Amino acid sequence: MNKTILSFITVFFLWTNLQAQSGYEKSIETGYSIGIGDVKNNTFNVAMVNGYRFNSNLYFGVGVGFGYTNNLNGIMIDPYYTEYRKGLSLIPIYAQAKINLTKSKISPFILANVGYTIDGRQDFGFMFAPTFGIDFKIDDKQWLG
Repeated sequence: MNKTILSFITVFFLWTNLQAQSGYEKSIETGYSIGIGDVKNNTFNVAMVNGYRFNSNLYFGVGVGFGYTNNLNGIMIDPYYTEYRKGLSLIPIYAQAKINLTKSKISPFILANVGYTIDGRQDFGFMFAPTFGIDFKIDDKQWLG
């Protein structure tokens, strides 16, 4: 299993060295999530995404990354409320679909990542991450966002 994952990641990162083709795009994405609700796990992540832009509004790609979270391991309530947290590494592997809502230089977008995340214990978990954001077109072929 680990060799399969390592092979996938190696091929994926080698793919990023391909000559740029019409519609081919690659990006490095970073983010920080602030946990809400009862669990409140904060997460930092970085990922490489490779894909194909079919037109100015539609993009599909695949991504792999690394994340780190302050995972909630347990809670002690009696006699005092205490949370037990431990850092946990995450490896997300996913497909990405993105729709830009306009063709203008500043374009809102809707994005969804769907796949699996492997945590530091080698457990798999389903991942779905919907996103709303804004792209800033810096020239006729490049987006910032």
